[in-house]
Amino acid sequence: MLPLFALIGCIERVTDVAVPLDPAFYEGGGGADNPSGAASALGIPWNGTPGEKVDVVFAIASPTEGAIQFDVVVPDAAAPGGVKRIGRVESQELTVTLSVPKTVPTFTIEVFQDPGSDGPSDDDPYATQSVDVAAALAAGAPIAVTLVLGARPAPSEAGPGGGGGVAEPWAGATGEVVTFTAEILTDDEGEIQVDFAEFDPTAPGGQKRVGQVRLPGTGAFTVDVPKTVEKFRIEAFQDREGDGPTTDDPYAELTTVVASISAEPVRLQLVAGSRGAAGSGGAGPGPGDPGPGGGGPGGGAPGGGPGGAPWESYEGARVEFTATIVAPALGEVQIDVNEPDASAPGGQKRVGQLRLMGSAPFAFKVPADFVSFRIEAFQDPDHDGPSPTDPFAELTVTPATVANNPTLTLAVGSRGQPTAPAPQPGGEVPTGPTVKVSGKVGLPGKAKVKVDIFKPAIAAGKGRDHVKTVDAVGGKWEALLTPGLGTVEVEAYEDLTSNGPSPDDPKAYAASTVVVGTEPLTGVDLSPR
Repeated sequence: MLPLFALIGCIERVTDVAVPLDPAFYEGGGGADNPSGAASALGIPWNGTPGEKVDVVFAIASPTEGAIQFDVVVPDAAAPGGVKRIGRVESQELTVTLSVPKTVPTFTIEVFQDPGSDGPSDDDPYATQSVDVAAALAAGAPIAVTLVLGARPAPSEAGPGGGGGVAEPWAGATGEVVTFTAEILTDDEGEIQVDFAEFDPTAPGGQKRVGQVRLPGTGAFTVDVPKTVEKFRIEAFQDREGDGPTTDDPYAELTTVVASISAEPVRLQLVAGSRGAAGSGGAGPGPGDPGPGGGGPGGGAPGGGPGGAPWESYEGARVEFTATIVAPALGEVQIDVNEPDASAPGGQKRVGQLRLMGSAPFAFKVPADFVSFRIEAFQDPDHDGPSPTDPFAELTVTPATVANNPTLTLAVGSRGQPTAPAPQPGGEVPTGPTVKVSGKVGLPGKAKVKVDIFKPAIAAGKGRDHVKTVDAVGGKWEALLTPGLGTVEVEAYEDLTSNGPSPDDPKAYAASTVVVGTEPLTGVDLSPR
């Protein structure tokens, strides 16, 4: 842990072993296997497990009145920390009966009350103990459990399954690490829980929970992340009602590419009701899914649509691309990466997606033999999908520019603004063989529509050369281009004053990237997405 008191205040780090939340925590539960307790969001222990069961009875004594929460933890060599939290019983009674499969020899219980409804705290009535099932049955009497005020162990004292399951992410990992620093901000009082998950295609849902950090409120923490991890996701929230994850919890989430981690802390603001909202994670798009705005210039996803790291399944030689995002405000930045594909709608397909929090560097691996790819980075501060007021930037990258380490500055209002042609000859009709590229234009206005065609090129003032401009007639356009021209960017806009792109033009705009080969290319759709 790095002491950053001078930088951003008190930083916490947890050091015990991992007790990941069972997936049933998000599903709720209940059933006949719970004869004495109410269903909880975590799920009834062993509910639905087949086979013969025996009843183990617990007699609970507590210094305070109120509901009892009764958690069960079992050994699991495959789980981080070697243990797994499998369920919870919530009971108003002081006698709790668990139906335990005969195949289970031992388990651990955590029993507590939350009289302040403020989540786990040092002064809660608490007890934990291991249970030997055979010995309990042989005794023939209820197992006595006495809750003690202030007995909940601190994170550094808790053993497997203790301390409410708090665990340092990647505890016990070896090898080189990079230090990730974050500050969580909230307008509410109470504990903040930060769950860490690593992307793992073999795990349910594509994510493997690797640990957890807990803060008493607004504050910062550091975690050492193994360099062997490509990216991870954090979900930070407050459980104000003590009822497990709900849509009205203060919430924020962030996916981080390990190669993009810098010394600067990331900051997440918890917002009540944002769980599952566009751009916030939760029940919304998960790893591999398109996020808000899709991937086209107007927000629609190009052909394809993976939302994971760009080219993550590519197994050939790669080169690294690095860049830096400069954002006007704190908030999630979505980075869509697309490559030309003549067989995909619009001639391009998405090959991946990254998400950052505010201004930050990022990096990813690119196939060594790539032709070009396009980056579109934006924020959606209003969570309303793509709009002209979103902070936005775009960049086309070629082999000549892949090592330039560019900076993309997101600017409000730059989405949908055509780029003026570079000051050099353009628009000439090829004198040799030609190939026709054509399609339709779907801009809503009545003004004259023009279509600009650009070729990515480092020699041009803005990283591309102007090839030519053609008029769209009757909602259609076509251009004669040099065969084998390769990747070109096609942009349609309404030219109100017939003077090329200008601030006076309507904001309607559409664009696409296509690959010009030796055969005619039809059906290029220039419609706002």
